[in-house]
Amino acid sequence: MTKYFVPVVDRLSEAFEPDSEQGEPAMLPVLDKFNPYATTALTDYSTTRDILPVNKSHLNAVVLDSGWEGKAAQVLDASEAVECYVKNDRLGLAIPYCQGDTEHMYEPDFVVKLSGSGLRVLVEVKGHQHFNKDMNAAKYAAARKWVRAVNRLNDPTFGQWNFTVVADEGMNDLKEALQRMTNDRQEEVPEVIMGTNFDDQATK
Repeated sequence: MTKYFVPVVDRLSEAFEPDSEQGEPAMLPVLDKFNPYATTALTDYSTTRDILPVNKSHLNAVVLDSGWEGKAAQVLDASEAVECYVKNDRLGLAIPYCQGDTEHMYEPDFVVKLSGSGLRVLVEVKGHQHFNKDMNAAKYAAARKWVRAVNRLNDPTFGQWNFTVVADEGMNDLKEALQRMTNDRQEEVPEVIMGTNFDDQATK
């Protein structure tokens, strides 16, 4: 029974939200008062991993952990819906989540800023949805909760956020999500804070 009990408890725990009708305060991010947001301005390192030179990123190349990430970066670089983006590598943007009694940190693959609205989007590229479904579900639930919490700040410094998962090798999921969010930035999010400062420039 344990193998069924633990995932069910995880799903229920991630779904808990304060009861506003009973006067419970909304869930808000806990900001580091000394370093409330991260920036790409100080990102400068060497790597032995494959890279893809890009134009719309604040860094001169995207570090690739998979071929799918390379395809996603090409879509982001070519999309008119995208103002800028960055691979979430060594930026410090990590979202805590629990699976069972163990705490983990989840790092979405890309951080994207859309043209016009300025909406920020966490993008996860997942080539194998069947792999560890329980862990993926816990990660995505934590990301959505993170987004909802950050958006409640209603602070232009951090902006408004969304989250999407790309599970299609042809990147149609990504193209459709970018278009949908561009047309309707107020869509329902299918919700410690570290936000990338997209006003800074950096090269690797």
